[in-house]
Amino acid sequence: MRIDHTELKRNTERCNAELELIIQEGKTSCLSVAVLKRDRIVYEFYHGDSSPIPGFAAPISKGTMFNVGSVTKPITGAALVKLIEMGRLKLNDSISRHIPEFRFPEVTILHLLTHTAGFNTSDADHIEAPVSDEDVPHYLQRIYEISHLLHKPGEVCNYCSWGYCILMDVVQRVSGMPFEEFVRATLFEPLGMQDSVFSADLLEGREYVLPWHQESGRFLEREAKTATIGDRGLFTTATDLLRFASVFLNGGVNPATNAKVFSSAAIACMLREIPDRRLNKTPVFWRKGEQDTYGCFSDLHSPSAVGHTGFSGCMLMIDPEFDIAAAILTNSLTWHADWNNYSRVCSLVMAMSGARE
Repeated sequence: MRIDHTELKRNTERCNAELELIIQEGKTSCLSVAVLKRDRIVYEFYHGDSSPIPGFAAPISKGTMFNVGSVTKPITGAALVKLIEMGRLKLNDSISRHIPEFRFPEVTILHLLTHTAGFNTSDADHIEAPVSDEDVPHYLQRIYEISHLLHKPGEVCNYCSWGYCILMDVVQRVSGMPFEEFVRATLFEPLGMQDSVFSADLLEGREYVLPWHQESGRFLEREAKTATIGDRGLFTTATDLLRFASVFLNGGVNPATNAKVFSSAAIACMLREIPDRRLNKTPVFWRKGEQDTYGCFSDLHSPSAVGHTGFSGCMLMIDPEFDIAAAILTNSLTWHADWNNYSRVCSLVMAMSGARE
């Protein structure tokens, strides 16, 4: 089908204007947006400043790294699926099979992935996230000392972020490698994700922004620059996230190198909906489903669209039916407070990319 380049330009300009308006409205001081369609990036928008306060602001660029908060979780989930491919574990494995000091043999890997383990999520609120990797074993040990579950595993979905730190520990123990080292070897390097790091030490000399808390007027440096943990520690760029997304649109193959990163069976596993209509969840992603229970997807997405948001105002979206993926990055907790902001940009992206059919 012939592309109407005049219409293409018009749609791109319209999308640019709407995204500029979002910045002018003060919802975020910066936006980094990239869209993948049929193996190539078809739209990019990198505008704004790292903070809304003059004197503390620097313009962002394509290479600016963002702390993406819970968008880290799909990376952790994908690392577990690599171990499934290696025959090292199963989704229904008891956590205590791999972490003997974990107290609840009835809790499985899948329970933690889907936030249905039954934890009282406030039990670990008083345990501060570790700043250095040396603090991680003590941090995990304090989580493993939690003595009771609030619900029977599988009965209630209760979002438990630190469950993904336990999953990170599973990856480390089963692989015999530090988490970041395993993820780098099996995901980042095969995908060419050179601008993605967990350890804050690796940010030195790189361009990055920190989450901005508008009410207190400060950067959340302590909350963002944690040790390597599996629930929120990733710094990355919009284009690097699309390198990760690309394999889900290409049967596990990196389209840039034609290298096989996942088997097609593993991709199907990661996109397959858990058979529980309360969840709208796959083993790795949130899923839009017939009804968007999360409120961050667009009405223009297909029911098979998947993705995840992060507290710092970030989202990764993949829609296999329309062969499209998008990374939406901000550093604004104000933006994240209203998930209609995500669906608004997703609608712009879906409408704009439709001109490229």
